[in-house]
Amino acid sequence: MVVMIVDDNLENRLLLHNILNQIGVETIEALNGLEAVRVFQQHHPALVLMDLRMPVMDGYTAACQIKALPDGANVPIAALTASALEIDHQRVIESGIEWYIPKPFKDSELFAVMESSLGQIFILRADKDPENPSAHYKPLTAESLAGLPEALMTDLHEALVGAHMDEVLDLIGQISVSHPEEALALQHLAENFQYDAILGLLEGE
Repeated sequence: MVVMIVDDNLENRLLLHNILNQIGVETIEALNGLEAVRVFQQHHPALVLMDLRMPVMDGYTAACQIKALPDGANVPIAALTASALEIDHQRVIESGIEWYIPKPFKDSELFAVMESSLGQIFILRADKDPENPSAHYKPLTAESLAGLPEALMTDLHEALVGAHMDEVLDLIGQISVSHPEEALALQHLAENFQYDAILGLLEGE
């Protein structure tokens, strides 16, 4: 898998490169939107991580041009932004950007976007040891979660959709006060980046 990092800030590019390299993901880089379009056509990455504010060509314009390419229409693009308030939502829709990752970004937030946009990228180890606690997590269903505090479930859903993974773990910690078994199973899913599975349960799938 190849991921393209588009950012004029060297430190941001290095941070993303190091995070992705640790999980075996190859990266290519571009320093501005114009260069991003050219590099995309040369390397055909599976995912684009795009800064919005850059010289020469901004991220919105670059995303729009990439989406217009024959092999770019179905490639997910995630915007890198220092604040959700700086996002021009109309331009986001017009450019085809599907996700955003807030700066400073955390590993968990990046991985959540990758899992949501590309499908499962982390292969979990099947543990056959009957003495291992992971074999004894309580099975979760939409019905079993229906009995949990409604406000916490709403907040958990919003945190997952917004890719705020630190908040997700904090909310699971709050759930553990009254429902420790369900919280333990939720924590196991979250720590293994199975965010779609949690969302599916919350949405009754």
